[in-house]
Amino acid sequence: VDNQHYRIYCYYPNTASRDFELFQIELDEGHSYTSVGHSDKSLEYIMVLEGALTLTIHDEEYTLSTDDTISFLAAAEHTYRSSGQGRLKAVIVNHYPA
Repeated sequence: VDNQHYRIYCYYPNTASRDFELFQIELDEGHSYTSVGHSDKSLEYIMVLEGALTLTIHDEEYTLSTDDTISFLAAAEHTYRSSGQGRLKAVIVNHYPA
């Protein structure tokens, strides 16, 4: 996906023999991207590499800086916002337990 302000790079897609996905995202300063959510019981793990991330889930906001991590149940809609100076760069792992 490339909407000029949000870029996502998939390194390991979910397959029949792999129950996770590994991505790197880039989000330009001041911009946001909303995920509609993932399957039931799915878990998302995020590590911020550069910049700052404000993550909104169920009207709760979490702000992460470089080297911060978070994990959460990812079935619900969630929004990533680049809330620091410069570009946000983060690694995301989505896990789909059986």
